[in-house]
Amino acid sequence: MGHAKALSSREKVKSDKPAVSTWHIIIILVIVALALFYVRFKVEGLRIGYDISRNNRAANELRREKRILESEFMMAKSPDKLEAMALGLGFKYPTQEDTIYINESNVAMDDKTVVSGKE
Repeated sequence: MGHAKALSSREKVKSDKPAVSTWHIIIILVIVALALFYVRFKVEGLRIGYDISRNNRAANELRREKRILESEFMMAKSPDKLEAMALGLGFKYPTQEDTIYINESNVAMDDKTVVSGKE
């Protein structure tokens, strides 16, 4: 008789509760979803870190290029360099014939024009 009770209680347990309940599935799905979100945020963090690193390298390269250009600009506007460039382009030093002298008494200034008289 004891054997019959044990058998019927096993059958009753098997028939009343399934092996995996709906709550177990929900909990597993929530854990998997949380794990996927965690991995997604970690990957996104790594991607942003690489973007920041790449942008920092580009900014440093641009700063270096700016320093070079500023140096070239300072050299290009030096009087010696300007003189050499002007002479290379065909400019020449003014001669006595190129010089025009204007006396203040010979100049009449209007609102729009300057008139000078030659003696």
